[in-house]
Amino acid sequence: MSEPVTLEAVTRRRVFWFAAVMLLAYGLTILLLGLAVGFDHGAAEWLVTGAFTALAVGLAASVLLRLSFFVFDGRSRRWWWTQASLPTRFLRVGFLALRAVSVVVVLDVAVGALRR
Repeated sequence: MSEPVTLEAVTRRRVFWFAAVMLLAYGLTILLLGLAVGFDHGAAEWLVTGAFTALAVGLAASVLLRLSFFVFDGRSRRWWWTQASLPTRFLRVGFLALRAVSVVVVLDVAVGALRR
């Protein structure tokens, strides 16, 4: 029987802060998009840009959360990586890379909205 996965104290603090930033950024995204509906085009453009920027911050916090939890913490890494099969490893790395690329894409969309 394998030992239960427990977090080191430093990793637990990091995971908490990354999760808090992620949830606040996603909440800010929803709030800004909701506010953009009621404003004129000029103000709505800034609100939508702010919403996309907050979404990118939330995605970046999500990537950092996964890195701190599954890569930097030794016990979690053993469960997430060492004990996983090769196809599972490819899927996990692929989804992590896709999430990291989505940060850049969403930031590009936010900046592109201001350039128009």
